[in-house]
Amino acid sequence: MVEITSYYLKPTRLVPNSPQPLLHYKGLLASEADRQPVSIHERLDANGWKTQWIFRYGPTQSSHYHSRIHEAMVVLSGSATIRFGVADTEDDPEKNTWGGAAEPGGVEVAATAGDVFVIPAGVAHKTHDTSPEGEGFALLTPGKGRGVP
Repeated sequence: MVEITSYYLKPTRLVPNSPQPLLHYKGLLASEADRQPVSIHERLDANGWKTQWIFRYGPTQSSHYHSRIHEAMVVLSGSATIRFGVADTEDDPEKNTWGGAAEPGGVEVAATAGDVFVIPAGVAHKTHDTSPEGEGFALLTPGKGRGVP
C-alpha cells in the first residue's frame, strides 16, 4: 500500500503557498522498472502532465515557486531533503540551506527514489542534501506543469 501524505502550507510573508495540499506519494514507484523515464513519461502523459525535463540536482538549490503552474515531481534515483512552503532569506546557499536563513515554518521531507510529489501552484520548494552527492539525485518533472484556470 502506498503511503500518501498531505501537507497544507499557510502563506508566508514571501510565499503565497496554496489552499490545495502538497501531496507526497511515498514509494509509489517502488521498483526500478517503474522508475524508467519512458514509463514515467507515458504515465504522466496519460494523466495530462506534459514532461519537460529530467533534472539532476547538486547539493542545494534556491527556494522557488511557480505562480500559475502545478508541478508533478518524480524521484528517479538517490535521496534528498526537500523543503516546502518557505523562502530563502539570504542569497548565500550555505546560509539559506544549513544556516537557518529561511523563513520559519514550512516542512522538510525526506525524498527517495520512487517518491512522487504533486506541488500546487504557489508552493515554494527547494531540494538539498542530495545523495549520492553531485549527480546522483535525479527528478523527472513536467516543466510547464498543469496550468491553473
